[in-house]
Amino acid sequence: MKSEKRWTKNILRISMLFVIMLLASCSTKNIKSASIHQIKDGNSYQQNALYVLEKDKIFVYKTYSLNPESGDTFEGLEAQLQEINDQLKEEAPNQKNLSMEDIGAMQKIEVQNGKVVIDKSKKEVTLSGDDFEKTFQMVDSNPKRLIDSQKNEYEFSYEE
Repeated sequence: MKSEKRWTKNILRISMLFVIMLLASCSTKNIKSASIHQIKDGNSYQQNALYVLEKDKIFVYKTYSLNPESGDTFEGLEAQLQEINDQLKEEAPNQKNLSMEDIGAMQKIEVQNGKVVIDKSKKEVTLSGDDFEKTFQMVDSNPKRLIDSQKNEYEFSYEE
């Protein structure tokens, strides 16, 4: 009987330790502000990007460009514009489609109820808010460097 109680207590302790480790690996530590700034282009249409978390809002600033060599025709350029809009919809589904006039100009998106989640076990940083979500992978050699699905590289800083 005593060994069963001891065994139950040990299982309970191990379970609690596991829960604590799990919570520690997924950090939502009241991050007050964060900045994710693009430093390298991954050969995508996105030329510059900056994501800023400030006072529970996420501000996204982006500039896109088309590749005229692969879009010699109007239809080719339209296809590139459609790819840009598809990529934009992945992170902001309710965002309006960009037009040809928007290419080259700084685009700004403001997201309410923004937050940053750092998941050290998955090596991910996720920005999310109302109708918005963007996940970045941490670079193995430097957790302050992130990469997105388009292979653009970013510098990451935050304040708790």
